[in-house]
Amino acid sequence: MASKLNEIRKILGLKPDCSLAEVVITPAMATELIKFNTKNRARHRGREKEYTADMREGKFCVSESMIGFNSEGELTNGQGRLYSCIESGTAFTSVVYLKLEQNLHMDTGRTRRTVDNIKLSEALVGVCNDSGDTIMSVKTLLRIARGTSRVRDEEVIEFCKKHAAIIDKAYGAGLLNLHGGKKAVFKSSIASAFLIAAINGVDFNDLLYIRNLLTDGMSINSRDKIILNFRDKAFELHGTETSSVRKQLYLGLQYTIYCYVNNKKTTKIVVDSEYYPL
Repeated sequence: MASKLNEIRKILGLKPDCSLAEVVITPAMATELIKFNTKNRARHRGREKEYTADMREGKFCVSESMIGFNSEGELTNGQGRLYSCIESGTAFTSVVYLKLEQNLHMDTGRTRRTVDNIKLSEALVGVCNDSGDTIMSVKTLLRIARGTSRVRDEEVIEFCKKHAAIIDKAYGAGLLNLHGGKKAVFKSSIASAFLIAAINGVDFNDLLYIRNLLTDGMSINSRDKIILNFRDKAFELHGTETSSVRKQLYLGLQYTIYCYVNNKKTTKIVVDSEYYPL
C-alpha cells in the first residue's frame, strides 16, 4: 500500500523515495505511527515499563533493532518503543525501515540474555566470565537487596563497573562459582552474599574459609558451628527456588559471615536483617 507508506514517510519527515533512515521519534510522531499497529504480537507491558524508565532517564540509545513497517504499511517491529515513547513523553532515536518483511525463521530467535548483553559492553572486558556466574550473582544481589523481581541490564553493568576489582578477586578466589560439594551451597543467592560481604570489606581469608567449610562440612572447631548449621539449612532447602528461600539463604549467609568474623555464638540462621548492605 503505497499510500500508507507515503503517509508514514510524511509523519517521519522522509523523502518520497526513502525507505531507510535514522530518525528522532517524538511522542507526537509515535502516537501517529502506532495507528499502523494492526497485526502485531501482544504487547509486553513489563518491557515497555523498562523502556519508559530508560527514556525518561536518558539511557535509551540506538540499537540494531529498528522500527519496521512492511510493504502493506503495517507496523511489524517496534511497538514497545513507540508505546514507551508516548508514555514517557520523551523523544528517542531509532533506525526506521519501510518495506520490512517477516521471515518465519529469522524473526523467532531467542531474546538476548542479560549475560549476552553485558558481554557486549566494552567497558566490562575482563570483568565477566564465560559461565555467567558473576552476572547471575550480581543480578540476584540487586534483586534481593532492592526487593524487586527485575533489574535492568544497565544496572548490572553499572554495578559491575563500580566494583570490578572486588568482583574479579571474588570470582578468581572461587566465591562466585555456582558449584561445590552440593549445588545447594553455591546457588546464586549464596554467591551474592559472599560478594556483598567482600564489597563491605570482609577479609577474603575469612570468606574463603567459610566457603571451603560449606563445601567440605568438616570441622571440630566450636567457632565453626554456625557455618555448619547454615550448611545444613542450605541442604534442607536444596531444590527450592522461591524468592523467599533465595532471600533466606542470602540473609542467612550474611548473618553467618557476620557472626564468624565477630566471633559471636548463635544457633539462629533465619534472619531478616542485612548485615552487609548494598
